Amino acid sequence: MSTAELRKAALLMASLGPDDAAGLWACLDPGQVEAVAAEMGQNGTFSDDERRTVLHQLMAEATATEQPNDLAAHSTQRPSGVRLIRQPPFAFLQRADTPLLATALADEHPQTVALVLSHLPASETAQVIERSSAELAGAVIRRLAAIAPASADVVDDVARGLERRIARLRRR
Repeated sequence: MSTAELRKAALLMASLGPDDAAGLWACLDPGQVEAVAAEMGQNGTFSDDERRTVLHQLMAEATATEQPNDLAAHSTQRPSGVRLIRQPPFAFLQRADTPLLATALADEHPQTVALVLSHLPASETAQVIERSSAELAGAVIRRLAAIAPASADVVDDVARGLERRIARLRRR
């Protein structure tokens, strides 16, 4: 690992705390554990700006996805052979501002929040996480790092529920 990577790893481990970081420590080989622990011991203080920058970078890396090139990726096949263009899930969030989205997601399960954020650009994901409680942010980051594709039905159900919640919050 480079010095910069060691610093990022040390910051992440320190940010997660011992219980939450245990799973990550287990993924490292003994040499990496020793190097990250040494970095934490020698340079274990992190400014808020450095913490925010590194967490934004890690979120961008964790949520980076390949975007489909054609509309076929967002379409459904009808038995008659006619294709219907389907809007991407959470397209309605393009009209929602970040504070409103963060409020709408504040009481959701971290897995649900991770599902929603995995469909947003990395910069918006980072802004929502930044507005979340530390506990929720840590749990969401862990889930984003290991998120697997969800079924279209689940994604659609979550999207519909979130769209209704945001509509209610806008009426307040």
